[in-house]
Amino acid sequence: MRPVSWIAVLAVIAWVSPAAAIAPSGALGLDLYDGPHGHETRSALAVAGLDFGAGDVVGGAMRFDDSVVGPGWGLIGGGGISLGGPMSLRILASRFVGDRDYRAWRVKAGPLWNLGRGGTLGLYWVHDDNNAGAEGESGAGELAVPLVPRWTAKLAGSYGRAGDVTGYAASVGASWALIPHLELGGDVGLARNPPATTSPGPAGGFLDPILGGGPGASSSTSDEIAATTSLSLRVTLP
Repeated sequence: MRPVSWIAVLAVIAWVSPAAAIAPSGALGLDLYDGPHGHETRSALAVAGLDFGAGDVVGGAMRFDDSVVGPGWGLIGGGGISLGGPMSLRILASRFVGDRDYRAWRVKAGPLWNLGRGGTLGLYWVHDDNNAGAEGESGAGELAVPLVPRWTAKLAGSYGRAGDVTGYAASVGASWALIPHLELGGDVGLARNPPATTSPGPAGGFLDPILGGGPGASSSTSDEIAATTSLSLRVTLP
């Protein structure tokens, strides 16, 4: 099933699910990523979502400039459905179209657990299909834990393969709510042939970077271990 088909199924489920109210949300943001061996991605994005209680849908667009594949546009769509209790199933698909010849699909799906007090744990399967390198499959985990008011600690890791090349990435970071509706986030990590990853875009906020390693992450390989850094700025609505 193609990514758009999965998104359509989620949208229908969320739409017919009984709910007391529909809650809209959205965000505008900037992401900066510096990866191994000079790989850089800069992006601006806009995301909107509707929460139906038993499920939600999310969609958005971005403009990126990547040092591996060049500048281009991205479209994002997906959402989630409740599986009962604190667990939900989330699916997010991204389509990248470069100003030159780069084209890619990226799909991320898996369960997300609500840990209470704003904490979450997500475990995801990620598929990357692009015309600049081999298809990639990877697994990713993401943990967010509130520490003190306005501060949230974050851990993330991924491991996967593109063709006959394996790679991994791990990072630790935090987000800081400077004022209501304005959040600054950042992380540092290590990576070797980092697999492509995308944020799940959980309902109730769009505070994690959408691109992860960037559009060209799975197209730039090196067997050396190198540092990664990222920064994100989010303005949330309403």
